[in-house]
Amino acid sequence: MKKAWSAFRCVQSTPNFTAIILAQMVAMAANGLFDIVLIWYALKESSYVAASTVIVLQFVPYTVFGLVCGWLSDGFNRKYLIVGADLFRALIFGLAMAAIWLRLPLLPVLAVSAFFMTVARTVFQPALQGIIPELGAERQVVKLNAILHGGRELIGVIAPVIGGYMIAIISLNRIFFIIFGLFLISAFLALLIDYEYKNPEKHKIKSLTVNKIISDYFFYGMTYSRKTRSFSGRSLSMQ
Repeated sequence: MKKAWSAFRCVQSTPNFTAIILAQMVAMAANGLFDIVLIWYALKESSYVAASTVIVLQFVPYTVFGLVCGWLSDGFNRKYLIVGADLFRALIFGLAMAAIWLRLPLLPVLAVSAFFMTVARTVFQPALQGIIPELGAERQVVKLNAILHGGRELIGVIAPVIGGYMIAIISLNRIFFIIFGLFLISAFLALLIDYEYKNPEKHKIKSLTVNKIISDYFFYGMTYSRKTRSFSGRSLSMQ
């Protein structure tokens, strides 16, 4: 308990840490609300097969855009990437509310929203993880990461419960409006971060190609795979 309080006091005394934690928690709450809404309405509005397709579409961007978003985080201002991702997600729900108001089919609206929500996540998360070490001393960063991960688990439990309650009492458009507002709040909090942009990877971004991205990721994947097999072999031989 004493260590947890020490970590909280450390973060509380650093405005940058307070801003980034609040921004992360608000964005996570919005994500959690949308995830439960997506599952509920996809099942309600269609067959299980169609609903499964919508949910699968939510994860496709990880395989498509995950390759390049790490480079984006190294080559551009991470603070603006975080803010931009939040504003983009707010725009998604603004357009989704307009689509519902125009009485467009709900399932395609959910599918498109889910797809682009994940596109924004693939930008947001690497930028967030990249900016944390630049905001304070190593000891503070460890405490910040501990609080961020603890808060993420807490929001992951609370947000679906609140989302389920909201589904029961208010309309989908009002839920989308709340999510829209949460992402605007998250973007505003991220803007409060006092961050000096440095770009040591600029020369690498200029020479970035699709082939280079794929070959580098293949090399890192093979290296990790060999290390994992080697470690597993040693572990089995010790048993």
